[in-house]
Amino acid sequence: MLPSWAKMLIGASIVGLLAYTTPIIDLLLSFLYFCVIPIVFCACIALALVGAGEWGWNTFSGGWNAFTDSVRKAAQQAAQNAAKP
Repeated sequence: MLPSWAKMLIGASIVGLLAYTTPIIDLLLSFLYFCVIPIVFCACIALALVGAGEWGWNTFSGGWNAFTDSVRKAAQQAAQNAAKP
């Protein structure tokens, strides 16, 4: 399984390479140009978006879990301070 940053890098690199080399590939068969390349292009964009989504979710959930842990610790400390005579 690839990490999310690798999926983003692979997808974005292939999309960039295809966008850069499209004028050269344009000389190939029309089937390649109108069928295969758009499918590969869309698949690589999807791969980059999946990697970005995983990275974004992991970043958000890590921050959210740290926030909820800090709130829980503060509530426990407040409860312990209130329970002391």
